[in-house]
Amino acid sequence: MGFHILALVLIAASIAILSPCTPGRTDPQTGRVRVLYVGQWYFGGKPLYLVEDPLLRTSIVPYHDFGAQLDQIRRYMHLRYPRTKGHMTDSYDMVIFSNIQLLAFTPRQIQMAAEAVLEDGLGYMMSGGHTSFGGTTDSYPSWEGSWIGEILPVGLIDGQYMKPYYFDLVVTDAENELMASLPWSAIPPFSYSLNAVTMRQGGQLLAKTRVDGWPILAYGDFGKGRTLAFMTPFMDSDLDNYNMREWGYFEDLCANIAYYGAGIDLPDDHVTVHELRKLFRSYHDHALLFLSMVEFIDRFGVSTGPLEDMLEEVEGIRASSYEAYISQEYGESSRLMRDALEGLKEGSGRAVEIKNRALLWVYVIEYLVVTATLMVTGSLVWTLMVRRRLYRDVASTRMVG
Repeated sequence: MGFHILALVLIAASIAILSPCTPGRTDPQTGRVRVLYVGQWYFGGKPLYLVEDPLLRTSIVPYHDFGAQLDQIRRYMHLRYPRTKGHMTDSYDMVIFSNIQLLAFTPRQIQMAAEAVLEDGLGYMMSGGHTSFGGTTDSYPSWEGSWIGEILPVGLIDGQYMKPYYFDLVVTDAENELMASLPWSAIPPFSYSLNAVTMRQGGQLLAKTRVDGWPILAYGDFGKGRTLAFMTPFMDSDLDNYNMREWGYFEDLCANIAYYGAGIDLPDDHVTVHELRKLFRSYHDHALLFLSMVEFIDRFGVSTGPLEDMLEEVEGIRASSYEAYISQEYGESSRLMRDALEGLKEGSGRAVEIKNRALLWVYVIEYLVVTATLMVTGSLVWTLMVRRRLYRDVASTRMVG
């Protein structure tokens, strides 16, 4: 298999040298980047913005629990992973393997992902964890020698996984588009883990540790596609890289890495886009609250037609904001999203009024029922206890010995 991998890489490298650079990949119908995320996906701390970003459409092949059994992971893979290379290239623009072990894949599944990158221009990223890159000695095999191992921008060190490891991130290529799109200088130190790797020919180092110089983030253009390597877990949970949550730009990192891997332009003004993405998250949270309130009101048999009409109108504004965002008209997108949020807040106020009117009748009915029950039971108690003088007392008898 190693000879075939080397031959494919050499052919793809020749294609990349002889042919001009291809434009970024997106869905030809919607203009969105279609992401396939494979690997560890926590209930909390998951990269939410891979799902919520308007420019991304993410499909997930997940396993939630740490230490999930291999047969369980393979079952997820069988159900959700593309069956053919054509399916992968027609349906996705960016593939992410996040802390998932080599044995979860069949050789064909690994091969077609690498071929899709080299021959069809898909983006690819592997992120760290004890099952990624060089694996863990006596526990998880290294990706070295696999089809994926040959298209990574880093060389793998078998079995060397540093945990715990305290390190600062230092940008090594400040002019790179991905690094310039985020305020890396503000990120707190990492205190979780790092996969040990070396830089390989064709790879470009983007960030390293301050003290030992271990690579943290790297990329490379291989064949027609681009691959990235993020040597620490792609998470902001309480266990994995919680410093990214303190940083406040983890959601932007998720989105920008997907953009960069797919080869599309990144936003120039990260502050404006960061605030706009916060508006998207706020809209998402307000919409969930509004829908839950509508559902609550509907349970009382109250007509929710006016509220549903308001939501339909607001959703139209939200859709226009997303379209402006995809077209990189960030100012217009921000204006429309603020209008949508105002519409949601107005709708929530109207929903509260309807809820209060519905609950008023509930309270009135409950009051009447409780009052009637009290009157009936009070009458019975009065009849049995207070009016007992109307009944003759039972006479006592004397026992005859």
